[in-house]
Amino acid sequence: MGYWSKHPMAGDPPMDFQLVIIDKLFTNDEFFNDEIYTYEEFRKRLSEQIEEVYKEVKEELNTDARFVLPFTIARYRVKIKDEVLSKKIRKMIDDGGNETRKYDSTPIPTKDNNYTNFDRPICYANQLRDLWNDLMKDESKFDDLEEYKGLFDTIIEDTIKKGLINVD
Repeated sequence: MGYWSKHPMAGDPPMDFQLVIIDKLFTNDEFFNDEIYTYEEFRKRLSEQIEEVYKEVKEELNTDARFVLPFTIARYRVKIKDEVLSKKIRKMIDDGGNETRKYDSTPIPTKDNNYTNFDRPICYANQLRDLWNDLMKDESKFDDLEEYKGLFDTIIEDTIKKGLINVD
């Protein structure tokens, strides 16, 4: 339970918040059917229903939990063509759950300071916010996001640093 990395999506609460999106896109039967609930199908449905999902997230989740939508969009590499909707969803990035998780927000992570080596959720949030418009216009690649250097790798690195995994 709790969080297992500094990445905004690495924890039980964000995974729970993401259920709002999943429930909008899939029935329970579909969710538990591995032939239907796939990366490709999730991406397709999210792309097709992005406006409805946005409304659902805005209605169902508190402001400090809404960051799951833009991070989910990035994870599934969905492009939002509607610029107004894209701006609304970009605002949801907020601090990536930084304050909720009681991380310090200073120094402010920026591209110039390498997002302070991604040592807090706000670092990932600021990078996503900085790249958002370019990602939506295909001027940047989703692979440019630190998240795509491997969320799993980030979790493993953090766990090793905490001494929870013995690598000897």
